[in-house]
Amino acid sequence: MARLIHLNGPPGIGKSTLSALYADRNPGTLNLDVDAVHRLVGGWQDEDTDTWPVVWSLVRAMAKCHLEGGRDVVLPQYHAKVDEVVALETLAHRHGAGFREVVLLVLRGLAENPAVPVDVLARLLRDWPEPVAGGLHADPRVRHRSSKRGERPGHGVAAEPAALWYM
Repeated sequence: MARLIHLNGPPGIGKSTLSALYADRNPGTLNLDVDAVHRLVGGWQDEDTDTWPVVWSLVRAMAKCHLEGGRDVVLPQYHAKVDEVVALETLAHRHGAGFREVVLLVLRGLAENPAVPVDVLARLLRDWPEPVAGGLHADPRVRHRSSKRGERPGHGVAAEPAALWYM
């Protein structure tokens, strides 16, 4: 079954880098970098022109086409609101695909060396760990405490997580 994989996390954490890496290692996967699509739309740098509605229409159409063709889509984009993530999950399910949200967080003490977290997170994407209780998923090599069901990953999380994903 095709999957829509949403890489979520703060700016500069490596979402686009990991998305490109995942697509390179998984032929046929669409690396749907929203920022790259945004730069394709004329007027994107003009503060008075709101190009985001057009961009998101394109992103949804591209994801739909690829998922219906039975191929994975990886989408690196920061979303802080639950309804934005739910919309992506709905899109995936509407087109017969599974959904994974991968929330990327920096390991404390490793922020000074960006190559280290990228390597750790690349392994997380490669290995797709098994589910843990409550709908949250985590790499078993990473210490974590799960959020309550229904909360966004990151709330109630402690002990230096590298990545959590919500299904």
